[in-house]
Amino acid sequence: MLNIVCFSHTLDNVGSHLMIPTLQEFGHLWVRLFHSNRAKLAWKDLTGQKSKSYSETRWWSKWEVYKQLLEQFGDVPRFLQEAAADKIAPNIVPQLQDLLSDPESLVNLKLEIAVIIDFGEHFVKATYFLEGDGPLVFSCYEKLQAVAEACQAPYFPNVRAVVAAIVNEDPNQRAAALEQRAKACVKPAIHWFLRKFNVNLKDAITAFKAARVMHVLRDRWLVEANTS
Repeated sequence: MLNIVCFSHTLDNVGSHLMIPTLQEFGHLWVRLFHSNRAKLAWKDLTGQKSKSYSETRWWSKWEVYKQLLEQFGDVPRFLQEAAADKIAPNIVPQLQDLLSDPESLVNLKLEIAVIIDFGEHFVKATYFLEGDGPLVFSCYEKLQAVAEACQAPYFPNVRAVVAAIVNEDPNQRAAALEQRAKACVKPAIHWFLRKFNVNLKDAITAFKAARVMHVLRDRWLVEANTS
């Protein structure tokens, strides 16, 4: 009776509203680099980890690639240096090195990676949960509401850690300004999702909320019936 959209698809679309120009440039080159089997082997030899791959058909696939970048960012300069020496992807590696060697691009890259990992985690978990099996109608509202609450009161632990490291390396940088620059990257995505949640998809969300309430009341009734 209602036109119900694919909420996993809607959550995944949030990623297209992020303002991360430096990371998009770096990430595009990084994904292309690992089309090379030699690059994959070199990364695994250096880090002991298999490189994350991008798939157009997998939800939040690039987020997974960026998460690995955040976790192993300290290995990237050495990896690129060794890749250049071994003439791996000679058209790509120098472009990545240029981005890392530019101080402003490097700061932007670190901030953008950190903020989308913090911001995206809530969406990634909800996306995969709602793609699963079972009576999702009863838990859909709860998951979407949790994401909406995270958008309204966002928490950025990785951003704070990265900002602290940047300021420690360069005391001329201001922590508050860096944090604001990072948070600005996700503001358009937050506004887009909240508009979808509170306005565009309000009827469908209300229906799922009602299903959740009825499910809770039913469970309470069954408990009371079994204990009486």
